[in-house]
Amino acid sequence: MSRQRNAWALPITLLIALLLGLVSLPGPLQALRPYWLGLVLAYWLLETPEQVGLGVAFGLGLLADLVFGTLLGEQALRLV
Repeated sequence: MSRQRNAWALPITLLIALLLGLVSLPGPLQALRPYWLGLVLAYWLLETPEQVGLGVAFGLGLLADLVFGTLLGEQALRLV
């Protein structure tokens, strides 16, 4: 695939990972929920290190803090 066709894959997958973190699960399954945002970000860091770095991880973490309603900076430091 060319770079032009893959330009939409990075932001879309990060958005889907962010939304998957909002999906509620039943109580017994809550402990088995993967940290989707971290998994997808780790993939993109390995796949395209020139596009995704610590700045993107920190910004995405701040966005996740706002979406999840956690302490501002908690997810950001976790992703960095």
